[in-house]
Amino acid sequence: MLKYIAEQILNKNDIALPHTDTSANGTTIQHALNVFYVLIGAIAFLILLIAALRYTLAGDNSEMVGQSKRMIIYTFIGLLVIGLASTIVEFILKVQT
Repeated sequence: MLKYIAEQILNKNDIALPHTDTSANGTTIQHALNVFYVLIGAIAFLILLIAALRYTLAGDNSEMVGQSKRMIIYTFIGLLVIGLASTIVEFILKVQT
């Protein structure tokens, strides 16, 4: 649903999500991967939002500030890992076809 909204607002080529072919020649695996990418992006956004709120509301509590910073860093690391994994999967799927 988020991807559909983004496609309506932006040009499809401007979306920063991994692209797979979901046309008549596309496979169920590729469609499932697209859904997975959107879900991971939404979850990562929520985690970043929670971490930013915790960071803002931490005040002088250095322990809570540290936890919030780690949440933000680990979220970006997770997104990087997912991005690299999706690149590898896309390469393998293209080589097999």
